[in-house]
Amino acid sequence: MIAAVQLHGDLRMFCLRNPGVHLLCTVIAIVAMCAIICCYGRSHPTNLILCGVFTLAEGYCVAGFTAPYDRDLVVTAGLATALISISLTIYAFYTKTDFEVFMALAFVIYLAMLPMLLFGGLVMGMKGAYIGYCALGVMLYSIFLIIDTKMIIDTNKSFGGYEVSYDDYVIAAMQLYLDIIMIFFYILSILGASGGD
Repeated sequence: MIAAVQLHGDLRMFCLRNPGVHLLCTVIAIVAMCAIICCYGRSHPTNLILCGVFTLAEGYCVAGFTAPYDRDLVVTAGLATALISISLTIYAFYTKTDFEVFMALAFVIYLAMLPMLLFGGLVMGMKGAYIGYCALGVMLYSIFLIIDTKMIIDTNKSFGGYEVSYDDYVIAAMQLYLDIIMIFFYILSILGASGGD
């Protein structure tokens, strides 16, 4: 969907001129995600249908998010996201680091992001603070990617009260998808803010 928006000017203009469709897809993605997590995560084939609905709606949202950016920035952000995701997945497979360390790091980064967003980004409108916020966002979701990958690898093992079993394959796929998408969003935001779209 990103490629279609980036390669076809008419689709790009449609995304830019119709924020209502973007909002509708966001609502559909959230409803589908909640339905999967709360009710139908283990109900086959309903979970797969909801996963398909979620993926299509979220795909449009991601494509719409990239519409204002230059194609080179989107490709660069996509390649960087792919390299980060592959590297972190390999790391998660082989690391012996205790799981609680990653949870603590995620919490600390989150605590650093909140005041940076509120004061540096929103109140003062500082570009450097926004870039710093996005860099922390990349780190936060990178840690989430490691955590979610470790949860999938170590099936039926509880991590801080959370676990993923074999029947939670749709939920696990959705977690990884959202981690990777958020890494992509933050990288694209950094590139757009620092370089020029």
